[in-house]
Amino acid sequence: MQSRPAGGLRRRIIYNNDGDDLAIVAYRDSEGSVTKISSEHPYPHRYQSVDEFLGKRMKGKIDGTQVDSIFYCGFAGEPNWEFPSKNLSALGPDPLKHVVDYAHENGMEFVYSLRMNDIHHAVHTGSYRWSPFRRKNLHLLQGNVDGKWFDRKVWPWARGLTGLYPEYEHPLAEVLENE
Repeated sequence: MQSRPAGGLRRRIIYNNDGDDLAIVAYRDSEGSVTKISSEHPYPHRYQSVDEFLGKRMKGKIDGTQVDSIFYCGFAGEPNWEFPSKNLSALGPDPLKHVVDYAHENGMEFVYSLRMNDIHHAVHTGSYRWSPFRRKNLHLLQGNVDGKWFDRKVWPWARGLTGLYPEYEHPLAEVLENE
């Protein structure tokens, strides 16, 4: 598929994949992983095939729908090409290539996205999901962010309980509490 300018492109439905279908499996039982992922989690300990990976969130779910763009977050804390590869070996050296190919084969645009200043690693015990760069450069960290801080500072905001936008507090809190 030929690359086309993304600016001004009209999209019907964007499928925003947060990348956990790759990251959770990559980091399962990895170095620094004190946090154990529940065996009830919907992801395998390792992928056995490309179809298994694509089938977790995309293949058979969004093909043939009005989704015409996949935005895939391959960088939350560290780029996907630095993920531990042991549990992803069946996907080859570039697991995201399969998502790009899947998108293009189904007439969808693929956009690689990233999170800046992501603090997901803060809620896990140990150095789970810490990049080698982070582990080697602790002196560059700007503060101590831990699970207690996250619960106190982030969850009230995420649940709409800060008082900043009272019109959103009750409906949003109710939705999050009922999930």
